[in-house]
Amino acid sequence: MKKILIPVYTACAAVVLAAPAFAYVDPSVTTALLSAIVAAAIGADLLVLLSDIDGLYDSDPHQNPDARIIPTVENVDDHIYALAGGTGSALGSGGMVTKLNAAVIATSAGCEMVIANGSKPDLLYDIAQGKPVGTRFLKRKV
Repeated sequence: MKKILIPVYTACAAVVLAAPAFAYVDPSVTTALLSAIVAAAIGADLLVLLSDIDGLYDSDPHQNPDARIIPTVENVDDHIYALAGGTGSALGSGGMVTKLNAAVIATSAGCEMVIANGSKPDLLYDIAQGKPVGTRFLKRKV
């Protein structure tokens, strides 16, 4: 089967829904959520979110030098959300919570998702080959 890669990029963290008489900007729709919605809509096998962090950690790596990356998440539950902390860095608007919301959307649609560090784009080759990079969220079993 032929593999097709469709990159999704937005310059801002908002989606404009336009009608002839008005336009509405929803600031809650971030790049991560938009990407997950597109991945779900097209039946993608894998969604990769490149971020300024290597993945989901067991504690805040900015405050705990011993924080360890969680390589695989089978289910985004309350425990996983508790690890996410608050909003994101100065480079992003959504933070880890929004990425976890995107993971719920993607994995519920049968699409695996990976969070990896965007400053290391060569990791995309390893991710595509299924190698352990970042945090991989497994698709939900039906």
